[in-house]
Amino acid sequence: MVDVQCSMVNNIIHPLASDILPPQQFTNPFRYSPHPLCLEAMKEVQQHLQSTPIYDKEIAMGKMFGVLVVKNKDGVLGFLAAFSGLLCATNDLPYFVPAIYDILNPECRFKQGERQLDEINRQIREIEHNESFISLKKECEKAIQKEKETLQTMRLESAEKKAQRHRLRAEGNLTAEEEQQLIKQSQFEKAEIKRVKDAFERTIAETRQRIEATEQQILSLKKERKELSDSLQRWIFNQFVVLNAKGQSKNLTDIFADETGTLPPAGAGECAAPKLLQYAFINNLTPLCMAEFWWGKSPDTLLRRHLNCYPACSGKCKPILHFMLQGLDVEKSLSDTNNPDSPDRMGCQSYSLSVIYEDASMIVVNKPSGMLSVKGKDITPAVEKILEARWNGNCSPYVVHRLDMDTSGLLIFAKDKQSQQVLQAQFANHKVQKRYKAVVEGDISIMEGDISLPLRPDIMDRPRQMVDLIHGKTAITHFKVIMKKKDEQGRIRTVLHLFPKTGRTHQLRVHCAHQQGLNAPIVGDYLYGTPAQRLLLHAEYIELMHPTTKADIHFEALAPF
Repeated sequence: MVDVQCSMVNNIIHPLASDILPPQQFTNPFRYSPHPLCLEAMKEVQQHLQSTPIYDKEIAMGKMFGVLVVKNKDGVLGFLAAFSGLLCATNDLPYFVPAIYDILNPECRFKQGERQLDEINRQIREIEHNESFISLKKECEKAIQKEKETLQTMRLESAEKKAQRHRLRAEGNLTAEEEQQLIKQSQFEKAEIKRVKDAFERTIAETRQRIEATEQQILSLKKERKELSDSLQRWIFNQFVVLNAKGQSKNLTDIFADETGTLPPAGAGECAAPKLLQYAFINNLTPLCMAEFWWGKSPDTLLRRHLNCYPACSGKCKPILHFMLQGLDVEKSLSDTNNPDSPDRMGCQSYSLSVIYEDASMIVVNKPSGMLSVKGKDITPAVEKILEARWNGNCSPYVVHRLDMDTSGLLIFAKDKQSQQVLQAQFANHKVQKRYKAVVEGDISIMEGDISLPLRPDIMDRPRQMVDLIHGKTAITHFKVIMKKKDEQGRIRTVLHLFPKTGRTHQLRVHCAHQQGLNAPIVGDYLYGTPAQRLLLHAEYIELMHPTTKADIHFEALAPF
């Protein structure tokens, strides 16, 4: 056990004098509101960052930090701090917990392998930039071009001579000897073209053979590099052995094999959250609550704001934390803990879903926040499941479109396949008019406009989306400011109407939060902004063509906020 006196010496466990009571359950790292104890710890870490000039340049570009509030066996509170990845080109800084495994140790196999990889890369660069090799490739390209030009000229000349022979034969005055001469001329031209072509092909083939021999060297080195890199990655992940609250241990290779059936992604185990828990478990400290915050510049692609808290990533951290948190009493999601009427607490049979419209072809419901649109992998209630229970096998709900779990409002299901196809085609062809109401953080000065930011999934942190100007899909939103007001804390909030022109996942949430959009996250957006009791985003109006009668119809369900 590392006591507080010892921690003051090594500067890893920091005392936390506070009258605030610790939470009864540990933080759900994937959806949380930072506990007041974490906020106090974060302030101290932020003061440390501000007072340490050597961090300034690097952290200004953006970095994730984390805090873990702990208690020792005597019940004395303290906190741990960590950063994701490296800081100042090291993972061993006095104020912060150490890495789970120090891959930067010059004596470890990784560093030795890294030096081997550097040598292989040097050899590849040396071959690729060798003047003889470059000259050989240029020589081959010139020969190919010369062959093309020469043969094209010879064929044109041959075609002209062939036309001339046709004209002579058409006149009908040729002797047998003259006819034979024309035949020989034709045969000679064809043979000459073939001879020239064969000569070029032999020269080009010889040059290519020499090029391919060198390229084979490069391929062989690249294969060796990949095999060594893969071997090092597997070795590294076997060295990352993490603990959980039950006292069990497991390496990352086995954790990801069991959780996802895949190898761990690069950088797994180097984020702040696993580092914090590992240090606590090694030193017999009891974790009480945890939070991670962003410091510095907002990235161009990801949604990160200076000093805002964010959930742990799903791609690298989720499998690891699922194991490490075993043995701790972890709180459930915000919707479950804060909202007693959340559908997470209620079964499909017992939950009363508000139906706006229903006929033989379709049904329109007002989905509450915190409920899935369609069935997921777990047992969380979904509109689709509730409709199945409501109709008791007499009819099946056919998915037309979806709303995020945290978004409330109008949602349409078809009652037969043909109606589904007609309705889905309208969504796909942008024939459906939709209006959302949202409340965003801050004061929006522009009263109306369009946001165009292409989006794609963040494959390492699903379901997050990211802005990608090259590979993203077109996403366009029109916005209009309705009013401005102050919340209970006196903070300015802007009420908007949002009109999506496309239907990308999380489009409205990203377009509001991103710095090149409104730079104002929707209130309650735990993914892209600040958690709250619910996301203040509601689909309140929809207009489309009825799938059977073909009449234009519209529905409205005003936002409950």
